[in-house]
Amino acid sequence: MVGCGFEGLTCSHYLSRLGYQVALLDEATDYRKTEVFTKHKDLPDEVKQRELSDIMLPSTEFKGNFIIKDANQLTELSSNYHAVYITKQLEGKRPENGLAQRLKNVVVETTDLSDPKNSCKVAYAIEKGRKAAMKIHFLLQKEKQYQASALKPEAG
Repeated sequence: MVGCGFEGLTCSHYLSRLGYQVALLDEATDYRKTEVFTKHKDLPDEVKQRELSDIMLPSTEFKGNFIIKDANQLTELSSNYHAVYITKQLEGKRPENGLAQRLKNVVVETTDLSDPKNSCKVAYAIEKGRKAAMKIHFLLQKEKQYQASALKPEAG
């Protein structure tokens, strides 16, 4: 997970519940200092702390001080993890414009929560995170089935 906003946290929670080990990568130094806290003042911090404690399962690891700076870093992420979900932009450019489409199991999604027209913006971001978790799970299961079929000896 690159980015620990509502989308990334939701996606990581669902993947953790499905049994995956998840790494949350964010520019914040602590998951309690992510954009959920700094940009969204609609809930008291105590409520956010409690909710984040429920979301962060033992199979989820937070890695702070992480920023995607270039395409090489994105390629490295793709080779180090089974799947990558990107909720942040790559230095002002959307990663799906080229490189991310060519990498294996990279899902890119960005929700602009600053749009005042979207009155349900947090719910929308959470829904996108849940859908991304389902997509990643499907991709990983498909890859697992392919690998299993490739290992089966041919009947003869």
